Amino acid sequence: MEFSDEGSLSDDAFIPKKKSKVSEKSSTNPDASHDLFICLYCSSKFASKDNLRRHIKKCKKNPDFEEELFLCIKCESSFSRKDNLSVHMKTCEQTKKKKISCLMKGCSKQFWQKVALIEHLKRDHEKIIQTVQKLTFSSKAEFIAWKEQEEERTFSYFSQDSGQKGSRVYYYCQHDGSDRAHRKKGEPGRKTSRKNSIGQIKKGAVCIAKIAEIVSDSGSRAVEYYSTHNHILSPHDFAHQPPSTATNIAINNQIALGVSATEILHSIQSPALERDNRDDCNAVGKDLIITTRRIKQRIAKRRNSLRHHPDDKMSVFLLVETLQKEKYNPVIIFKPSGMDIVVGPKDFLLNQEHFLLGIQTKAQRELLVEHSGKIVVVDDTHNVTQYENVTLLNMMVVDQNNRGWCNAHLITNSMYDKNIEVFVRAIKKRSEEMGDILEFNCVITDDAPALINGIEAGMGKTMKHILCQWHLDKTFKDQIREKVPRRLSDSVYTDLKVVIGSKPETEFIQIFEALQNKYSSDCMVFVKYLKQYYVERKEKWAMCYRQQLRHGNINTTAHVESFHNRLKKEYFKRVPNKRMDDLVNILLTIDKDDYASRLREAILGFKMAPHAMRQRHENGISIPDESLSEILSSVMWSIESTSKKNEFYCISKTQDVCSKDLCFDKCPSPSCHGLCSHLYVCSCPDSRNPLCKHIHKLHSFLQRNVPNPAYQDLCEEVQFVTIDTNDFPEVLKDFSEANAYHRLECNMSKLTQFISQRSLPKHLVLSCDTEIDKIVKKISVLSVQPEPEVSDMPAKKSIAPRQKLVTQLAQMLPSKRRKKKKKTVEMKCDIEEKMSKREDAKSNLLSLAPPVPNLNNLKDVILTIGNIYKLTKMDLLSLSLDITQTEEAFYRRVDRTFHKGWLTSDIINAFIFNLAQTDDSVFAGASELSLSMARGNLLKRIFSEVDPVKKIYIFPANFTDDHWTMFAVKVDTAEILYLDPMKKEMSSSAFSCAETMISILKTMHPSISKWSLKVMTYCTQIDSLNCGVHVCWFAHQIIMKVEEITDLEDIKSYRQFIHDAICGNCLERSTDINICAVCASPGVDENNNVSVRCSRCDRLYHASCIENYDDNLCEDFVCPSTRSHSN
Repeated sequence: MEFSDEGSLSDDAFIPKKKSKVSEKSSTNPDASHDLFICLYCSSKFASKDNLRRHIKKCKKNPDFEEELFLCIKCESSFSRKDNLSVHMKTCEQTKKKKISCLMKGCSKQFWQKVALIEHLKRDHEKIIQTVQKLTFSSKAEFIAWKEQEEERTFSYFSQDSGQKGSRVYYYCQHDGSDRAHRKKGEPGRKTSRKNSIGQIKKGAVCIAKIAEIVSDSGSRAVEYYSTHNHILSPHDFAHQPPSTATNIAINNQIALGVSATEILHSIQSPALERDNRDDCNAVGKDLIITTRRIKQRIAKRRNSLRHHPDDKMSVFLLVETLQKEKYNPVIIFKPSGMDIVVGPKDFLLNQEHFLLGIQTKAQRELLVEHSGKIVVVDDTHNVTQYENVTLLNMMVVDQNNRGWCNAHLITNSMYDKNIEVFVRAIKKRSEEMGDILEFNCVITDDAPALINGIEAGMGKTMKHILCQWHLDKTFKDQIREKVPRRLSDSVYTDLKVVIGSKPETEFIQIFEALQNKYSSDCMVFVKYLKQYYVERKEKWAMCYRQQLRHGNINTTAHVESFHNRLKKEYFKRVPNKRMDDLVNILLTIDKDDYASRLREAILGFKMAPHAMRQRHENGISIPDESLSEILSSVMWSIESTSKKNEFYCISKTQDVCSKDLCFDKCPSPSCHGLCSHLYVCSCPDSRNPLCKHIHKLHSFLQRNVPNPAYQDLCEEVQFVTIDTNDFPEVLKDFSEANAYHRLECNMSKLTQFISQRSLPKHLVLSCDTEIDKIVKKISVLSVQPEPEVSDMPAKKSIAPRQKLVTQLAQMLPSKRRKKKKKTVEMKCDIEEKMSKREDAKSNLLSLAPPVPNLNNLKDVILTIGNIYKLTKMDLLSLSLDITQTEEAFYRRVDRTFHKGWLTSDIINAFIFNLAQTDDSVFAGASELSLSMARGNLLKRIFSEVDPVKKIYIFPANFTDDHWTMFAVKVDTAEILYLDPMKKEMSSSAFSCAETMISILKTMHPSISKWSLKVMTYCTQIDSLNCGVHVCWFAHQIIMKVEEITDLEDIKSYRQFIHDAICGNCLERSTDINICAVCASPGVDENNNVSVRCSRCDRLYHASCIENYDDNLCEDFVCPSTRSHSN
């Protein structure tokens, strides 16, 4: 595009001249023949008289010409034509337009346009100014490329003037303009001023350099370039210039891909910085000014733009709504501060100030259901947001590879047990809604009661709970420093570690009591602390009680601690996270990363063998076979040392197959298939490692001719498989995003074209569909008007702008100076010395331990009641309340169901049976009959043999294995009396038992058509031990036909009464059943004395030794009192 003269370019709105020549006769036909109208003064030609007449009035060669100016009343701008003034008035900003002063000192002339100033400088001051360059570009991209290249070459930058004047766009030098802050209308000012660090480029000066871009309808550009500047051009101006378009695109693309700021910087730096290019070209360029800080700022700006709302509380609220619209809603509980529960179980009333947000994805729920049968690890961490007291509670499970995976998160500002209960209840409810049954085998936490209390309340039952050994060790160290004299602190700690690590339960009980006795005088405060907080909870911290838990040998919360370190190091980058919505997104990102890891391991397999194990395997394989010799067949071998001559080690085989529920120390090599750390024990110095090289050698030697089970199932025949392409699901569609409606419409039209033509790359189809789905959901949430009212977040805590993340106490290293690495020999000596020290402490504690009670023959039958109930010593011990805690622990080794004071079913059944023998109208039913009736069994065979004259029926019942109740039937009054000593409501099992009982009674007593059920309110139990005693008391009163039954007062005396009623005089004499219990003579003596045996205990008596002996009662004979014999 070319122009007729230089002066045609001005700053005023461009109004193109009419160049079409129209005939006077036909103004609509440009091709018709016509005459031209010529100006008499300047010879200009016009196609119409009107145009000629208007020109003559303005023609400067007309001697009668008088210039008429039209002034703007707002800004005082002048125009030569009225229509131009009218156009100007529509966009006038009511600011007075200033004239441009001449740049030369001493010259007072001023101008409205820069073009006039340039002409003045050239004409009056004879300055050398480059002629305007007129260029043509076919597209905007071509123009921008030329502009950036020119700016790079001249160290300059031309910024676009705000707005567009007609078809022209103006670009002015960055030095041109006032020194005020250049902000758009309504745009807030900067919080910090950049001019304080890099200076200010605009200082109120005028630069005559500029670019005018004229846009045609076809999209081509005609450019007029004024290249002369009236200031020094320097590379220092790069600090005030933005990166090029190409650089911006490269940075933005890499930011979208998650590339780090450092890597982005390296990728955009100029090739001139390479060592081979430094001497060949100039390394100075705009890209050199870009720093990692500027890239990080852009990353943060992009992250802010992707948030749902600038306000964190509103963003969290909208994020929850967005997540709820997903196919699987990962939000299981949401309660904002100051509001009730929005998502989750709404039947809980929580503190209004508490905040709860629980997250569990579908993959996490499936992991929890699959692996909760082993152990669930629970712990919390702090410093995850800027809000006070906000913590992140994480629940994890451990898989078969000893890998910990998160399966639920709770963000809350209060670790109150009620909040944890709601969280666990929501987890359980979600699993039930999905058709899964969620059961926890065992839970491990630190010693925070709120955690286990909340979990048990949420699951609705008592859980197997163990304490983290790391937290326990730390707690004991702190308490020993505080409560134990310094001279005894090492000794107490060593003894305590021996107690904790003791595996046999009987040994643990002995040495734990010995420890308390040993330090009861010197460390009384610490012993009191142990008794107060740990004696009653020894199952939670002693290792001997964990052997049958099937918890995968997980004894610490290290898996959760590792996750906390990963969260803050890899995802927080050790920088404090301020916003809660960012925390939620990071947790969901971690879930996505973990899901990808599990899928990758499912395909490629899990590489669990460490380098040390592989090295020992290789060293073991290289040992010659001649070094092995068998000592004891298939049990013990000897192997020669490879480093010391004439030295041998002994390898013992402990078991053929590993019996552990989870075993992680396994050799992955095929030559050692089936080898783990639980099969052999070696006496070599490397025995502290699970698998030494000698064990590798022995096992590989033994398995040399044994087929590998892993290869047994492989098919011998070749199988050919063809996958039909029709089996694949139809691919889904695509994704786009834009910042403005115009670009959005353009991109959407392109996107529609791609989809209609099915031209999307296959690897992008699914990802595009996912991103579009996210955008639609986000827009549907954010487009809701007006915005919902959301309560405030918890109170913020102060975080400095560049503050580093505070290291959690559990992750802090000791403050001591780092010691030099000890030699291997010294480390071995230290370990051996420590183990020897602990063995000595163990022997010392065992010497101080109390004697172990006699546990022999506790299961032997010593009494038989009515040829039905076989009573053992353990049964009779349940009547005693004088058993110590140590003795109870030993007795539980014999019978796991034994509890001090809990009457066994045989004791209660035998006692009621003996009472019923005194009255023929009483039927004493066993407790097993109540359980059968609760299951709907009518017991026809048993009750068909019962005499119908019975007037009282007694049925003790224990439906839950931990609480006794009783049914008593009175036939005369047609009543069924039900007693629960705890006065609880009747359970469903009790109701079922009563219904079956009524059906049986109607068969036995058809004359009675209606039976009534009454719940008794006396015999109140106020403890957890004596429900069986109260049941016996109630049965005793019913059988004795006491009209007004009262509460039992002296429980201990009545226990003795039960003992005497069952045993009688049977246990007063010698236990030898083959000699006379009175005279101690053999059963058949030389005098041929007649003998008889007790029907209960089978003891032998001579008839001559029994006072008032009656031969007719020999079948029902029981032991007489020690005072009732002839001697």
